[in-house]
Amino acid sequence: MMQHLLREFAPGYGGVERVAHSIANELGGTVFSLRFGKLSFDPLQVKYRRAHLKSFELGRLYLPLISRNLIDLVFSKKPLIAHLPCPTVLIIGLISRIINPKRFICFYWHSFIESKLSFTGILEIIYQFLALKIGIFFPVIVTSPVLQNTLISKGLCGKKIYILPCSLPDELEHLYAEISQNRKIKTSTIDTIIAICRLDSYKRVDWLIDAFSQTLAAKRLIILGDGPNRNGLELQAQNCIRTDQKVVFYGRVDEELKRRLLIEADLLVLPSDKSNEAFGIVQLEAMASGIPALAYHYRNSGMYWVSKLPSLEWSGRPNDLASLIQKLFTHPDLYKLACEESIIRYNHKFAITKWRKRLHEVLDNYPQINFVQSN
Repeated sequence: MMQHLLREFAPGYGGVERVAHSIANELGGTVFSLRFGKLSFDPLQVKYRRAHLKSFELGRLYLPLISRNLIDLVFSKKPLIAHLPCPTVLIIGLISRIINPKRFICFYWHSFIESKLSFTGILEIIYQFLALKIGIFFPVIVTSPVLQNTLISKGLCGKKIYILPCSLPDELEHLYAEISQNRKIKTSTIDTIIAICRLDSYKRVDWLIDAFSQTLAAKRLIILGDGPNRNGLELQAQNCIRTDQKVVFYGRVDEELKRRLLIEADLLVLPSDKSNEAFGIVQLEAMASGIPALAYHYRNSGMYWVSKLPSLEWSGRPNDLASLIQKLFTHPDLYKLACEESIIRYNHKFAITKWRKRLHEVLDNYPQINFVQSN
């Protein structure tokens, strides 16, 4: 049986938690998390055991306390997949390797951190420096060829870096496929944008609102998610949109409402401006639903690569977003083609069957874990 380690509680709502959830559902085992979560309600079906590592919270850093779960994790001989970025996960993985040098331990490297010159930024720089030095001793999984190339350029061995793009669980993929079928008979005007993200500083929803206000064909902007910037974003929307436009903030919603709102949307935009956002699960949800997804193009991040379509001459630059949305919304044939290409790209690159096959291909490189059985 496998062990899995991450900062947050799976399945959660973020990309790292959803990836850990998918792998644990497929391989079984125990998922250890530093942050405690409620077992009373899970947004997705859980087939694995979960264990909490009691921790002392110091800002955004979690320092684990000595506990039975921690001892079981560190001294175990079971294969371990540890999800980065998280300094505590990194150190636990290193200590586990020192205690048992023959144990299979793999780092799932989700994003390359870009830091500003601040106190928090300096800590992030130190963490990533250590991660790059420690990472050379472990196999590493990344979500895109972009991140793979970045880590190779930083000194990691290319032969030990495996690409495993994210996917959607079986039950969600089926539901989003139904949305795709329903959208084929949609005859309403193309004018609605949706964004699904945490309303924080690096999720540049302010740029999206600005682009929306400049796009004559765009009439409605749906924003799902919550965060510290919500009040400021609501004020910005009130002050800059036209009288024929509407911005609706829904806050955090459940999976069912999110899917209902995706049916109403014509385009998804993931407006992150850092490589800290390396792969958007929401991009996959949109593409599987037959909705084009746009993301900015930043080095070291795969989010632009995830949803790039051959029919769209999209530079990925924020200043070009409004003109592209206007072109999409006013050229029905181009929009229809983009929808078709989105589904094709999802099925070709990210479908759960492709993901499952690739996961086992990665693990087959390490005979010591061939005993792992799919649930």
